[in-house]
Amino acid sequence: MKHITNLFFIISFFFFLFACTDRNPYRLYLERAEKLLDEYPDSAFKYLDIIISPELLNEKDFHTYVLLQVQSKYSSRRDISKDTVIFSLRGCYEDSNLEKAAIIYLYSGVIYELQESYQDALNHYLKAEKLAVNLEPSLKAKIQYFIGSLFSQRII
Repeated sequence: MKHITNLFFIISFFFFLFACTDRNPYRLYLERAEKLLDEYPDSAFKYLDIIISPELLNEKDFHTYVLLQVQSKYSSRRDISKDTVIFSLRGCYEDSNLEKAAIIYLYSGVIYELQESYQDALNHYLKAEKLAVNLEPSLKAKIQYFIGSLFSQRII
């Protein structure tokens, strides 16, 4: 009887332990990728690559996945010219998270520039700059770098 009681408590302990944890294991990969993005974009990309079916994520996690994937690919010098799924995120964060909105417009501009649609690229860079007016200076500087780069190539 004592063994059955001990077994019951052990099973109950593990049940409550796992019942109280986050049931979305992919959120951990997204969080790790986000932390690694600036210094180790290749490692961030590898964490994102673990997620086999990102379309099955909830909406918020899918948006985070798409944004992190484009950022990590670009920062690790991978081609993002066909990653137009980020276009579907435009407008999603303009009322709730200006930093994410500015980053989405920035990378949308980068994709347009890679596709040689320079006027669209400039329009998206300018929209990103407008959204980033009151945000941290490093993001504004990055956006202005892309605008300056576009003009220095005398494309526009």
